[in-house]
Amino acid sequence: MVFTGVDLSDKMLAKARANLEIRAKENQPGGPRSISLEAGDIHHLAHPDQTYDSIVLPFVLTLVSNPEVALDNCRRMLRPGGEIIVVSHFQSTTHWIARFERWLAPLIAGMGLRPDFPVERVEIWARTHPDMTFLETEPVGKLGLYTLLRMRRMTRT
Repeated sequence: MVFTGVDLSDKMLAKARANLEIRAKENQPGGPRSISLEAGDIHHLAHPDQTYDSIVLPFVLTLVSNPEVALDNCRRMLRPGGEIIVVSHFQSTTHWIARFERWLAPLIAGMGLRPDFPVERVEIWARTHPDMTFLETEPVGKLGLYTLLRMRRMTRT
């Protein structure tokens, strides 16, 4: 099994490479033989169609400039039967918290954060692609501040 890590930031890639070197020295799983790292923009990755069994987007989708384009690119690279797994903070469904998040959003937009990003955008995206189906939406992390989404690209019959 081979994993490919992609990041837009050279600093983050350098940290990831350093972690891989530490794992290799300690003979831990996840060493450099099983993980490749590369610079790239999720909107424009040139990986071939249907390359991956799963694509994991940890704290990415709500930060990128065009989440739907990013999801389109992930779907293109995903094999039928494969999953897109997203973990991120989405806008709260609790009215007063959502209101606070909408107020906060313009104040922290310069940091690339979007606390007012509704999970419904991802659900709408999935509904517009008949070969994608939602498997799970689950709160995770302390106080359930984050949400795990799992979507599967269905195989054609």
